[in-house]
Amino acid sequence: MTDYKALYEKEKKKNDTFKKVIKKQRQNTNNLKEKIEELEEELTYNDNEVIKVAERNKQVRSENKKLKEEIKQYKKELLKASLYGFIEGCSDGSDGLSIDGEIQFLNQSGESQELIKEVFDEMYNDINLVYNIKTKDYEEIEEQ
Repeated sequence: MTDYKALYEKEKKKNDTFKKVIKKQRQNTNNLKEKIEELEEELTYNDNEVIKVAERNKQVRSENKKLKEEIKQYKKELLKASLYGFIEGCSDGSDGLSIDGEIQFLNQSGESQELIKEVFDEMYNDINLVYNIKTKDYEEIEEQ
């Protein structure tokens, strides 16, 4: 004969084991959900920090651009002042002032060719002379 009580106990034990497994799985699922939420919060925080850093970098780049432009202007003014000093020194009659001498002075200044061109072109634009970066000399331009 079949021992129903033993069979019942065996099934009950399996059912209890199954309930424990299910309970454990639920707990693991809840733990994973909590971990996912924590990680998503951390990710959102990190994304916000990245945005803040990117905005700050943009601001710093803008400030750097302004500073570079300001430095360029100061260098330009300094080169002009140096050239005017050179011209004034030559104007006393000792060396004889010439545009070739000014070009030589500018080329020896150590400044960039672009800056030399800007200074020279500003000074001599009214008499149709421009600085040629390739030849490091001046040239006359035709009136338009």
